[in-house]
Amino acid sequence: MKVKSIRYKAMGGPLDPYLSATQMAGQLVSGIADLADPGNEYGTQSVKTQAFKGAVQAGVPGLVIGALQGRKALREDENRRIWERMDTERQANDYTRSALSANPSLLRGSGTAFYAMGGPIRPLNSKSTEVVGPSHEQGGVELPGQSNVEGKETISNGFVFSDRLGFAEAHKKLAKMVGKIEAKPLTAERINSLRRLQEQEQLLMQGQELLKKALNIPA
Repeated sequence: MKVKSIRYKAMGGPLDPYLSATQMAGQLVSGIADLADPGNEYGTQSVKTQAFKGAVQAGVPGLVIGALQGRKALREDENRRIWERMDTERQANDYTRSALSANPSLLRGSGTAFYAMGGPIRPLNSKSTEVVGPSHEQGGVELPGQSNVEGKETISNGFVFSDRLGFAEAHKKLAKMVGKIEAKPLTAERINSLRRLQEQEQLLMQGQELLKKALNIPA
């Protein structure tokens, strides 16, 4: 049965007046789903929404296809995020190298100045560094935005991995692996490798915090 040639307004514009009642209902439901879930920054909707819309259009087969396509699209979005973040970090590193080349005095400072290249930190990758300097008993190393740290500790995004608790060396190995991957052209395989290494880094962070809690060591 065909509906009369009347233009119904849907969420995304006018509906086709010659759609069947079932097709029109499906289009309306899909429009409501689009309003409820407009998608991420790339316009990709959640797996649930894509599966739901697939089911509305084609029943169980559509649900399965929608879910599979949704998972694939979200994985691709995550790869894009990593790629864009790496590109941003590379640009920042290029800017830093350019600034240091133009003004070598930035390599040294006092008070809140940030030491680099040959100072108390040694870059391991775009986000992680190794502290080079004395132990806490010998005065440690003062870094801007950080509490007093000591030699052999590593830092990732402000999180300090303790050498005394045995986590710094493990993190250093992971960080070096990340650095080697960052130095190469990014591929889907290397992006996946970066993700796995980042997950291992998170596990190290969680492990250190659990051990500190068990030993009653202040955070």
